[in-house]
Amino acid sequence: MNTINLDSYDKAAFTDVKKGSPGLQKLEESGATQNAAFPHLMEDVYGSLYKYDPQIKEEVEPGFTPNKKIMEQLMQMREYNELREFTCLQEFESATGVQAFSEQLIQNLPEEIKDRMDQLAKAQEAYNNLLESENPSPKLIAGTKQTLQEYSQATDELMDNSEFEMHKIVREAIQKGAEEAKDVSQFLNTFGSEPGQLCQLPMDEKIKIAQNIKDNPKLKRIAEIAGRFQRLALHYQSIKTKHGMDEIVDITCGNDLNRIVPTELVLMDDPDLDILFYQKYSERKLLQLEMEGKEPKAKGP
Repeated sequence: MNTINLDSYDKAAFTDVKKGSPGLQKLEESGATQNAAFPHLMEDVYGSLYKYDPQIKEEVEPGFTPNKKIMEQLMQMREYNELREFTCLQEFESATGVQAFSEQLIQNLPEEIKDRMDQLAKAQEAYNNLLESENPSPKLIAGTKQTLQEYSQATDELMDNSEFEMHKIVREAIQKGAEEAKDVSQFLNTFGSEPGQLCQLPMDEKIKIAQNIKDNPKLKRIAEIAGRFQRLALHYQSIKTKHGMDEIVDITCGNDLNRIVPTELVLMDDPDLDILFYQKYSERKLLQLEMEGKEPKAKGP
């Protein structure tokens, strides 16, 4: 059960995102072994980051009350609202945010809280399965319901007593999610501006390229430096006079990451050839497009 109002499209979108992300799949599987409700929480976080106007449900089943408490804390945080500037209606950035958040959360949750949440989620599942079975015994239903209520009360008390600690854990997790989402967004913007455009790549390719950049200190450093130059260039561009559309006039050599031809990007995705990419970058020998724009004629005296 979700604590965020998600429709069938939202759930299908998250399923598609997971198909292209081995990291998300592995995280969901490992998280589920520690807390049966964890996959639902990941889906809630993704929906809260991606949807235009996410809303928390007023009522949820007892087994998912802990998830609701976490989501209520999360969605009131300044860091969460800042992160949504990058993730709203953006599948890739939302996926990056939910993965970093979920990894941090499952690592830092106290074992006692994880165990209680797991017991509660499993009790809820047992109760739901019993209600859906044929001719369940009223006595068995009553006993299972009582067990569920006892687990729910114990978990609520534990989380209420740990409210300050939980708030700190959730805040650190969303800070990590925001950092990761902003970094990968910068990486792809650096390597994805025209003409080596990456923004139209399939989700799995984006995730693969971003992971390669993150795992490679040299390439990450290049992206950071290029990103600063890119922001500086955009600033100067904003104060220039308007000019006509740029046209491709030639192929030259250099290390302008915004203009390198797509074939050069293949080098950095190959472990055997990435060193060649670094060498060509440092020697300004990457193939890149030469662009030329025409200024409009001035009119007047």
